[in-house]
Amino acid sequence: MLLSGALLMALRSRRRSAYRNRPPGRAIAAPPPELAPVEMTLNATGAAAAATVEFADEALRRLAAAVGAQGTTMPPLAAVELAKGKLTLHLSAPAAVPAPWAGSPDQTHWHVSTDTAVEDLGPDTGKVEPPYPLLATIGMSDTGETWLLNCEELSTLTISGDPTYGRDFARHLAAQLAVNPWSRRVQVDCIGVAEETVAMDERITYYPTGAAGTPATAEILAAAVTTVDRAKRHDTDVSTARTGSVDDDTWPARMLLLDAAAGDPDDLEQLLQLVNDHVGQSATSIVVAGERPNTPGAVLHMTNTGRVVLQHVGLNLIAVGLTSDEARGCALVYAQSETPEYVDTPVDETATDGWEAYTDSSGALRREYTLPRNTPEGAVDEPLSSLLEGEDEEYIRESAIVQEDLEALAPKVPAHVRAEVEEKDPTLDQDIADWFSPNCARPRLTLLGPVTARTRGKALAKRKPYFTELLAFLALHRKHGATREQIREAFSISDGKVRDYTNIVRDWLGPNSRTGEDHLPYADKAPAAKLTGVNVYQVDDGLLVDLDLFIRLRKRGQSRGGAEGVADLCTALELVGEAQPFSQLREEGWAWLANEPDRVDLMAGGWIADVALIVVTEALAAGDLIKARSAAYVANRADPDGESTRLCLAHVMKAEGDQLEADRILREEICNRSDDGDAPMELSERTKTIIRTHGWLAS
Repeated sequence: MLLSGALLMALRSRRRSAYRNRPPGRAIAAPPPELAPVEMTLNATGAAAAATVEFADEALRRLAAAVGAQGTTMPPLAAVELAKGKLTLHLSAPAAVPAPWAGSPDQTHWHVSTDTAVEDLGPDTGKVEPPYPLLATIGMSDTGETWLLNCEELSTLTISGDPTYGRDFARHLAAQLAVNPWSRRVQVDCIGVAEETVAMDERITYYPTGAAGTPATAEILAAAVTTVDRAKRHDTDVSTARTGSVDDDTWPARMLLLDAAAGDPDDLEQLLQLVNDHVGQSATSIVVAGERPNTPGAVLHMTNTGRVVLQHVGLNLIAVGLTSDEARGCALVYAQSETPEYVDTPVDETATDGWEAYTDSSGALRREYTLPRNTPEGAVDEPLSSLLEGEDEEYIRESAIVQEDLEALAPKVPAHVRAEVEEKDPTLDQDIADWFSPNCARPRLTLLGPVTARTRGKALAKRKPYFTELLAFLALHRKHGATREQIREAFSISDGKVRDYTNIVRDWLGPNSRTGEDHLPYADKAPAAKLTGVNVYQVDDGLLVDLDLFIRLRKRGQSRGGAEGVADLCTALELVGEAQPFSQLREEGWAWLANEPDRVDLMAGGWIADVALIVVTEALAAGDLIKARSAAYVANRADPDGESTRLCLAHVMKAEGDQLEADRILREEICNRSDDGDAPMELSERTKTIIRTHGWLAS
């Protein structure tokens, strides 16, 4: 299903909110299965869509600020067209639009480059409201342009044609108004349709029938009458009023979304008449899903192939839409961001041999191989070690950490565990040396930053991002290998292309200089195939992956404890790139990540933050501010949304004597932080405890 850029941007924002308060040593619960289709779209196009939507929002707000400063009138916007590199306004009547907008000869079409500097779009928005709060995506053209309609200007819309696609479209419309950055004050009343979206925001209300919705229509009618009278009194339209040039109060908008089959509520005819008689002054839109006689306004016709046709302006687009399951999935993401469920880091229960049998997915030792920090030295008949061997009170006093963090990240480890772990991973030091060597002949895959690959096989002349993605898929399935069917489904390609593309990766990786065999053996020669009898594509251990090395270093570091262990963690942090893990992915690719059972792409940043917190805590206690700052910066690059990483950096700034910067981080990036443009979220209990413990912001 096609999703609007605004919805994708909002989902990305909500996912960030869910991860911001993750306690160290814990993971957020996996997204619900219903969200998989949405997640696949989010992975493929979310970043690009979010950037375009953010630009459109900023451009329209700054246009409103410019109009307000000049005391002129907002253009009567009918639609917005988002194309690659260009934003175009389509007006319902000729109007002048200030520079840098360039207009058509008849002044009904105005465009601006998306490369335009923000400050050139107009003055700061200040008290300006979003001028077109009922702007909503309806679909995408076959050439890639996204179209949004200003439902406020059109007043009344009918969704005709295929009922299934029509209801999907209506659901998406309600969801958009719940999450659009310019629609944060819009009230949406749904009668007989889009019930699944209610959980996305308290501004959406659902009524099962027209009769049940009568109180809503009465309220909407009263509000519309008040707004019309108010606009007439100021001799303005609501879009211009929102520029702040009329008065000091808000001009909220409202939408009634009605399934024709649910029946008419009372006052509907009067409301329709008022809205259509006062276009641009009622701040109200009515959308009817299904056939309803004598409904005025424009018609959006849904075809049985999922297209939306707006015949009177010649638009024929791929329609946006949300199925019922997708809408529920989106609602679950929203609920999860408000009250996220934190769980233990996943453990591969099938790993019963080798070093993997000792760790969870992050490289932390499993609980059965550790002891609580308060375990007395004489409680067991062997030495115990810990990554943080000092007194808990000292660490809590010197760092942004709480007792629960210490228990989760730095428990005590018996000496026999260290011996066993080191015995099970004898090549770690050589693998690390090879990774950092400028002359290493082994292929290397980077996932802890912008995803890249370095190989010594047959060079790729083109399509390297695609084959890097395929290599990453194989690397993340290295333990058991990937079948032809798994690759076919993940990349939506034919069996023939699976064979062809894996052969290209095989040549690209080249042979293993140690064994003389290919790094990617033929499917029937893979070690896993020999064990199970099922042909799989399985890269060998000669391929170095920074994520694997990070996990192995964390595992060994925790088993060693003390200075040796912290040194391993510092080496692990050296593997982290200059941007977030799994960043700069191929556009339109990587959708398969949504179906991975363990979302390492989402969890890796938190794993890095946990390791960095241990290093920072040890360094601050030892007075090594250079090491502390370095680790804190790595954590903030890898996990910029995590609250613990920002607290960590603030504490380092304070330790270095930069109290002003520490206070700025606390106030702007923690206490007053908003991921969705709304009021700041409640701080976690962990953050409150740390702030109280250190007396921060006491003044």
